[in-house]
Amino acid sequence: AKGRSVPRFGPPQAGPASAMNIARRISSEKPAAGRMSALSMYEIPPTEPISVSEFEEFAFDRLRLLSTIELARAKGLKGEDLEKRIRKARDEYMPLSSTGLVKDFFSHFILRLPPPPPPGPP
Repeated sequence: AKGRSVPRFGPPQAGPASAMNIARRISSEKPAAGRMSALSMYEIPPTEPISVSEFEEFAFDRLRLLSTIELARAKGLKGEDLEKRIRKARDEYMPLSSTGLVKDFFSHFILRLPPPPPPGPP
């Protein structure tokens, strides 16, 4: 994904975050310490082509990040410890950079794809 620009779906003058039409949904969890928790959900799928190796890398990195979050919660991490673990994994797998934004954007939709059907009889 090096050198790839952030996909643009809004007006040309819009910044990367607004260009990807991110919809914020308030989590059903109660806010911790007066903060609202939000989940980014992309509304419009990407149309830019990516290579098979990028497809695999993006999907695996998102799965690694989600797995890290799931394991941290299963271990009972909360508050600052949970945030540190998530931040570390996010920085490793999907950093807050233009490359990381592209990876996040594509991988969101990659993981939403249905699995292929099982092979039929020969």
